[in-house]
Amino acid sequence: MKMKFIFFKFIIIFSVLFSETVKSKENNDSLCFKNSLKLDLMPLYNTFFDTRIQIRAGIEYERKINFKSFLSGYLDIGIYDKYVFRKYYDFFNENGGMYFVDQDVAINGFHMIPGYNYFIFQSKRKTNQGLFLGGNIDFNFYRKELKFYNSQTSEKYSQKYNQSKLALGLSLGWKLDLNYRFFIELQTSMFAVVLKNTSAENVKAIRPIISQWNDPKYNYWWVSNIKICYAFR
Repeated sequence: MKMKFIFFKFIIIFSVLFSETVKSKENNDSLCFKNSLKLDLMPLYNTFFDTRIQIRAGIEYERKINFKSFLSGYLDIGIYDKYVFRKYYDFFNENGGMYFVDQDVAINGFHMIPGYNYFIFQSKRKTNQGLFLGGNIDFNFYRKELKFYNSQTSEKYSQKYNQSKLALGLSLGWKLDLNYRFFIELQTSMFAVVLKNTSAENVKAIRPIISQWNDPKYNYWWVSNIKICYAFR
C-alpha cells in the first residue's frame, strides 16, 4: 500500500509538471521571456504635475523563477523636493524697516525595493497575467540641505544631514498583458520601519516622499505604482 501511494503520488506530480511544460510551449508569454523591464509612471507624474519641484525616475527589473513566482528589484531615484521659503518680518515697522528670512531647501535620494512575488490568481491562457502578492524590503536614503539667510543681520549658514531607513512591506499587484511582449502592472504596497538612522540630532525627520500616505511619525507608508513593462529573454 505504501509503494502504491508513493507511485500514484509520483504520477500526479509528474502529470502536473508535464502539463506545465506543455503550457510553456503553447504560450508566447511563458518562461521563454524570463526578464522584464518596467517604467513606473507615478514618479513621472510627480515630476511634471506635483506642486513640489521633483526630478526623479522609477524603474524595475523582474526575473521569473517559475510560472507562479518572480523576483523584482525597484529603484526610485532623483530630486524629491526643492524650494525656497521666504518669511517677512516687521512689515509695518517704520524705524527698523522690513526684513526677510530665506530658507533654501533641497532633498535628494533614492528608494531601493527588492521583492519576492507569487501569483494567487493567474490566467490560464496567459501566464504573465493575474493577481499576485509580494513581500518587499524598502531601503531608502535621503540627503537634505538647508541654506539659511537673514537680510537684517546678513547672517547665513547651511545645514546638511542624511536619513536612512529599512522597512518591510507587503504588496498586492495585478498584471495585464497587452500583446506579445508588453504588459501593464498595477501595484500597491504598505511598509513599516524596522531600522532608521539620522546623521544629525534635533533635526526634522524627512517623510517618505514617494508615498501617497504616511503616519505622522513616518514609520508607516503606503505606495501605489503604475508600470509600463517590456518582457524579453
